[in-house]
Amino acid sequence: MITGGMHSDKRGQVLFFNSFNIPIQRFYEVSHKSSIPRAFHGHFFEEKYVRVVKGTVLFCTVKITGKNIKKNIVKKYILSEKEPRILKIPAGYANGFKPFTK
Repeated sequence: MITGGMHSDKRGQVLFFNSFNIPIQRFYEVSHKSSIPRAFHGHFFEEKYVRVVKGTVLFCTVKITGKNIKKNIVKKYILSEKEPRILKIPAGYANGFKPFTK
C-alpha cells in the first residue's frame, strides 16, 4: 500500500503521492453504476495500481497458481476517496472489486 498525503486550504485540496515512482504501461479509469462486483482479472507479468477517486470500494486479491485458486488466501482492502492511498497488485495476482458507495 502506498500512502499519500493531502493538503487543504480555502482554495480546495491537493492529494499527492510523492513516493509513487513507476513507469506506467497502461492506465485505466473505471466508474460503477451499481454495487455488482467486477472480478476476477489478473496478469501473470504486469503489476496493477489502484486508487479510488470517488466513494468506497472493497478490493480483493488472490495469487494465481496452477493449483485450485479457490484454496488460495484472498486478501481484502478497503479504499476510499477520503484516504489517499494506492494499492499495488503484484504480477501473478488476480483482483476484483465491489463498490460500497458511489
